[in-house]
Amino acid sequence: MKPTSATLGLSRFNLCWIMILLLAQLSHAQTDTLPRTGRYRFSANPTALLNVTPALQVEHELFLSENVIFSLRTGFIFWHSFSEAVSLGYRLRPALKISLGEYANTDHRIVLFYNYRRFSTRLESFVDRAGGIYEERITGMRKSVHKGFGVGYEMEIMDPNRWITLGFGLGNGNLVNEYSNPELDQGTFWRLPFERAGENNLPVFYFSVGIGLYQKALK
Repeated sequence: MKPTSATLGLSRFNLCWIMILLLAQLSHAQTDTLPRTGRYRFSANPTALLNVTPALQVEHELFLSENVIFSLRTGFIFWHSFSEAVSLGYRLRPALKISLGEYANTDHRIVLFYNYRRFSTRLESFVDRAGGIYEERITGMRKSVHKGFGVGYEMEIMDPNRWITLGFGLGNGNLVNEYSNPELDQGTFWRLPFERAGENNLPVFYFSVGIGLYQKALK
């Protein structure tokens, strides 16, 4: 039996929180023993499992100075929630984080980012033939590219032995869909831009929880 979107959504939600709890217990960063400038950090982003295109996502960070961080998030996409179909691809989100100051063991940052997401979704549909006498099963692929710039906010909760980040971002995005078989595109106006063929305006939005796993001084 094919799993429903509600079942998959609940499973991803449960898996996300299980990963957050496990990773938080496993993380051991020793943040107070390393210089800030020149520090490299590696984190996991379990909340990426809750996206429209769920992904296994990690983050690399390099501290360029005391207050400036270069970040790169990379994710492996494996599903499309709206189409309820296998979707394979990747997400890249380079960003520049600028610290606004520390308060009560938290660091607050403004985030300037670029989001690039490329993925292919395997689709199938049934089309009436011979005036509705029978249905023909058709299959094909939808190739999608979603990209755009945005701005966000991030708060890091600092602890002597680990770090956790909470953040969100919003930007202007553009989504382009191409169907290998035109019959898979129903072409109706009411369809969400996630599925419409051609170029669509689709904002970039994310909410993220990051769990620190590893860090080292590069110099």
